[in-house]
Amino acid sequence: MPLADASVVLDGTREDARAVLEGHARNARETATSARSAVEEILRELPGAHRATARLGGAELASAVRQVASAVASAPVREEYPVLGCVLIELERQEVRLVATDRYRLAVRALQPSSFEGDPCRVLVGVAELKGITSWAMRLPDITREVQRQSVRLHGDGAERDLPTVSATRRLTHDASLDRQ
Repeated sequence: MPLADASVVLDGTREDARAVLEGHARNARETATSARSAVEEILRELPGAHRATARLGGAELASAVRQVASAVASAPVREEYPVLGCVLIELERQEVRLVATDRYRLAVRALQPSSFEGDPCRVLVGVAELKGITSWAMRLPDITREVQRQSVRLHGDGAERDLPTVSATRRLTHDASLDRQ
């Protein structure tokens, strides 16, 4: 707290002190929120063995997949831009987001996990693989989604389903090398 503000708190009226302290608390919360967002962004981008686990409702997950899958690019566009045939899954402490686009439409669905452990992370999963789990997920009250760098593993009611992730960098590098040929 700047010295001028500290002197108002110590020597000013109660109302002035309250206003200064409320302003200082508001600024501290905003700074902390910005810092947490910056650190989570850096953690998502760092290479290494990220691992995160989030618990979601099965019907809620199936519904979210259906909602965002409609925005995935058509087959001809996916041939040119394979990454547009994927759904981005972002796991953070407060929410799990599913995002898809065909370059013109954007679909985003945010889900509130009942629990979360690990580091914030994001992975790409092919839309066909993700759609394949919806009927299984729909019947389950809870699904635990475990994300590692190379796969997404879903646990529910004693069963497991694995979804391979797609490396956007590898896909884009592969596409660029094809363009040069």
